[in-house]
Amino acid sequence: MKIINNKTIILFISLSMIVLFSSFMNEILKYNHDISTVYKQNNDEYLGMLCYGKKFQNKWQFTYGSQSYGTFYGMYSRFGGSKKKIKTIDLTMINYKGQQNLAIDTVFQHNNEAKFVLITKGLQNNDTSNYSIKLNNHIKLKRNDPKSMKFYRVLIPFGDKSGYKDGILDSEFFKVVDATTGRTKFDPSEENEDALEGENICDFGELKDYLNKIFEPYEHPPFYCTELDATTVPGFKCIRSDALITYF
Repeated sequence: MKIINNKTIILFISLSMIVLFSSFMNEILKYNHDISTVYKQNNDEYLGMLCYGKKFQNKWQFTYGSQSYGTFYGMYSRFGGSKKKIKTIDLTMINYKGQQNLAIDTVFQHNNEAKFVLITKGLQNNDTSNYSIKLNNHIKLKRNDPKSMKFYRVLIPFGDKSGYKDGILDSEFFKVVDATTGRTKFDPSEENEDALEGENICDFGELKDYLNKIFEPYEHPPFYCTELDATTVPGFKCIRSDALITYF
């Protein structure tokens, strides 16, 4: 029986370490390449990072932040599903500081892609609100292969046709035209900015029908199968949130 000397053992260990290190570096380089590729495809300067996997299924991850009615708020997401497939998204909205609380009214998913329209509404009772989505189209992921996710926010009115609710003016959608009587006017924003930034409203399921029903009492022109223009509604001018989600 031959005895393996120390030099042979050291050589074997060294070669094994080199192989493992090379494999590790290849994964790092591949991951960096994948991120760079998706980053260029998004063509955005700011990106959020989201994680998916067994270790992250119970973790709330920051997804979106904005401000309405002078209130700053943030949205957090929690992803559920099978090993490499996102099937559900839980959302929670936290009001940090401001004049009133907002809440998630509903969420619409793009027909084919990981893009979501978050519908929010003001003058709500609680500091936090929750909403759960069962995805019609599951989001398929590969290990260390980041996938783009986009979140758009649309604000809807809380006031009635007069612009008030419980004596509080819906200041994002109405302005007072007669200080003596408190008479208001539905006052859309004049900012020329595309809310969905080129996306077709009809690619988000029943979003068009939903918005037409919401805005019909205000004698708002109907929405058609085109991009949402912020000149029609002030709540549409908020910037979207771009993120990369990665399965680990």
